[in-house]
Amino acid sequence: MAYIDIKNLSKTYTINDTEKVVLKDININIDKGEFLCIMGSSGSGKSTLIKMIGGILTPTSGEIVFNGKCINRYSSKELDIYRQNNTGYVFQDFNLLEGLTIKENIILPLTILDIGITNIEKNTIKLNVI
Repeated sequence: MAYIDIKNLSKTYTINDTEKVVLKDININIDKGEFLCIMGSSGSGKSTLIKMIGGILTPTSGEIVFNGKCINRYSSKELDIYRQNNTGYVFQDFNLLEGLTIKENIILPLTILDIGITNIEKNTIKLNVI
């Protein structure tokens, strides 16, 4: 079984009564530890695909199976837990909280996750964040 199994994944947007098919019937199997490069021209659906795998966007049809579980059937709460524990996403824009240092931006979500200040400090030291 693939670690990430994408089956017949499609995404369509409706803009001003016009349907735009961004992805149609995508099938990908990714094994644990495998690397995958997604390439394409601007507007070809790369970001849409990544956002669906990351649980940020909902597919129009098809399935995204992560570690044996279909994530597009998850409730909002289950998606939050999935994103928290299994995904990382680097946006094109930094999306950092203004007024906080880089270190504070890193520490904030770890504090919410109740990681513990000792572990947080160890990890920020490993990242060489001052």
